Parts: sequence; structure tokens; C-alpha cells
Amino acid sequence: MRALRWIAGVFAVLVVAGVLFLFFGLDTLRGPIARAVTNATGRELKIEGRIRPAWDWIHPAFRAERVTFANAPWGKAPFLLRADSLEITLSVTPLLAGRVSLPDVRLERPEVNLEQDADGRRNWVLKDEDPNKPSRIRIRNLALDRGELRYDDAQHNVHVAAELSTDATGVNFEVRGRYRGLAVSGSGHGGPVLA
Repeated sequence: MRALRWIAGVFAVLVVAGVLFLFFGLDTLRGPIARAVTNATGRELKIEGRIRPAWDWIHPAFRAERVTFANAPWGKAPFLLRADSLEITLSVTPLLAGRVSLPDVRLERPEVNLEQDADGRRNWVLKDEDPNKPSRIRIRNLALDRGELRYDDAQHNVHVAAELSTDATGVNFEVRGRYRGLAVSGSGHGGPVLA
């Protein structure tokens, strides 16, 4: 789930730019936000829908519609993440210390493609990222509405797909695929996505 946390954290740039330019019209920020994320990660971000504020009681929140984040150049899938919408709530105070704290991240109809190639490269490790170093981005709650997660691991011969949705008690899932050549399937309910 660290990959999901990092993916959602990358989009925190949307929130920071939104706070700075709230009064100038958020839709005009699609291009600058996409370029900033692309430059920071080495992967293309597309925001094809609207960006709008979605305030809660304490923290500013923003919603971006029809969001796509590109896959690694060597990846099989055309994207790492695609979602009908991405809603992020931002704690402003940690920004002063260079940290990003997101009390809530909500993805509607997300599709996530996690891949590891035969050489062990993982598509969720981004440009100049040390996979052993803790993230400066903290997500407290990750909500998924009708999500799909695919994991394709060529190194270990694992190819599974899961349908995921969260509720107040945790995550509901249904998994199917192949593990080292054997068919696997299952369903259930687990605790929170992020602990």
C-alpha cells in the first residue's frame, strides 16, 4: 500500500498550487500543475477535467477530475494511475516545515497498474527516489470508490487483479489472477488501507 500512498502523495502538488492560486481560477492551473508534477517525477500527469475547491471544516480540499499519471517507459500498461476524480485535503501548517500532510485522499473509480519487470524494476519508484527512505508525504486516510488494482510481477510470475472499495471499517476486496502459474481468487474485508 506504500505505492498507493506515494501515488496519492504525488498529487499533493495539485493542492499546494491550488492554495496559492485559489482566487485566480483553478482550471487555469491544469497546465502548470501537470508540468510541475511531470518535472518532479519524470512521469506525465494529465488533468483532463476540472479542478475545483472542495472545502471541509478545517482544511482546504481540492478535486481534480479525469486524472491520469503515466507509467514507467518500460511498463506494459499505458498508465500507473487513472481516476475519474482525485480529492485531496491538505493540512497547511506542515508545509512550512517542507512536509505534506494529507488528512484525506479520495479516489473515485481509480485504476492502478503496479508492475515489476524481470530485472526487479518497480514502476511505482519515481525519478530520483530512494525506495528505502521514508516519504515526506503523509496520508492519514485513503478512500477508494470502486477501484481496480492490477499487480504484474514478471520477476516472481505473479499477475493479479483486485476490485477495491473502502467504507468506514476498512477495505472490501475481490482478487483473481495467477500466482506462479496457479489460478488464485478470493474476496473479503480488511482493515483500513493505511494504518
